[in-house]
Amino acid sequence: PTVKGMAAEGNTYTGFLYAGLMIDKQGNPKVIEFNCRFGDPETQPIMLRMKSDLVELCLAACEGKLDEKTSEWDERASLGVVMAAGGYPG
Repeated sequence: PTVKGMAAEGNTYTGFLYAGLMIDKQGNPKVIEFNCRFGDPETQPIMLRMKSDLVELCLAACEGKLDEKTSEWDERASLGVVMAAGGYPG
């Protein structure tokens, strides 16, 4: 919805858009932030699966030709583990 809303307003965007989400007690997602960068630490396990050349994909996006590219991914699962203080993010 965010990208569609930006486009509807005439605001084109090329780049990474990271949505920081939290799930409330009822199981509903809530947006807590948007960042124009990769998410940390989520990106590390995702990028381990990427087989494509990231630079090539970024250049294609900058040139408006990303739709001409395909990305290849390792089908295996990957996992990132984060240790946090008790009560986080409470």
